[in-house]
Amino acid sequence: MKYAVNEEGVSAIQSTANSVQSSLEAISALTNKIRSSASNYCGCIGPHESSLEEALEQIEESVKSASEPANSVAEKLNEVAEAYEEIISNDPYLGSGTYVDADERDSTKAQGAKTLRR
Repeated sequence: MKYAVNEEGVSAIQSTANSVQSSLEAISALTNKIRSSASNYCGCIGPHESSLEEALEQIEESVKSASEPANSVAEKLNEVAEAYEEIISNDPYLGSGTYVDADERDSTKAQGAKTLRR
């Protein structure tokens, strides 16, 4: 899917950034839920307690190590969306939220120049 620099593209980028953040929060919440559930069985699962604890530590470490890059991606997406919003707000052809291709924009500018010369 290809987006032009318009409000729809900005919205899609912001939506993706929000999805990344929401996913991180959901994974963190589920990891905490697993940890909480596992703590209810401590002392009654015998020799499996240490392997369960080890597995939970590996899961938490994996989530922690993946969170930083995912946050970076979300931040970068937001930066790109902000940059596109600025482009849109500064360009009268893009400010309407409709896609204007380069040929159409050049044609419109040429017509404006002809009008000014008359």
